[in-house]
Amino acid sequence: MRRAIGYSLLLFWAALAAALHLVLVGLSVSMFSPVMSAVTTDSLPTLRALVPDLATLLLVASVGRLSRRDTLMIAVVVFVGRSAFTASPPFAVLSGTIATAYIADSLRTVAELDRPLLRVVSAGLGSLVYGYWLIFVDHVRSTESVVLGRLQFGWPDASAFGLPIVTAVATAVCALLFWPLFTRLPGQKRLERRAF
Repeated sequence: MRRAIGYSLLLFWAALAAALHLVLVGLSVSMFSPVMSAVTTDSLPTLRALVPDLATLLLVASVGRLSRRDTLMIAVVVFVGRSAFTASPPFAVLSGTIATAYIADSLRTVAELDRPLLRVVSAGLGSLVYGYWLIFVDHVRSTESVVLGRLQFGWPDASAFGLPIVTAVATAVCALLFWPLFTRLPGQKRLERRAF
């Protein structure tokens, strides 16, 4: 029961992180688009990319704190919370979330993720992998729609390939500043395994 409550709270925090990410994206676009519209009309994707990926940060912080046996379950719980607030294909989000979790888990075998440099690297790399995975999925889906003659959603343009780097840097900076907050959220303690 204790772990079920912990996973339920993690689901809540993941959904809240994904929702907060969307709110921050909306605020950044609404606040800065009038200023940036005089400069260029292509600035909206860049403004969206400047917002850190909070769900990935929560995932990496949880994987870094909890037992290695729980990595897959943590990834699935964060996926469920994140999928409530995304338009990306669900299986792409699931596989990207699992890949991000296991990258953080692999980095954890090298050293503790509580060290500042590894915080930055793990959160930034996780965000980068997740972002490029979704771009790859969009590219494959648009290629399939062209080949099969289905509805075409458009090709990812060349400028989209640099946006995950911007998001990864923003997430890494956020990890450096707010890592203790993400590792001490209510419910995280319930997921720690007791040593006998």
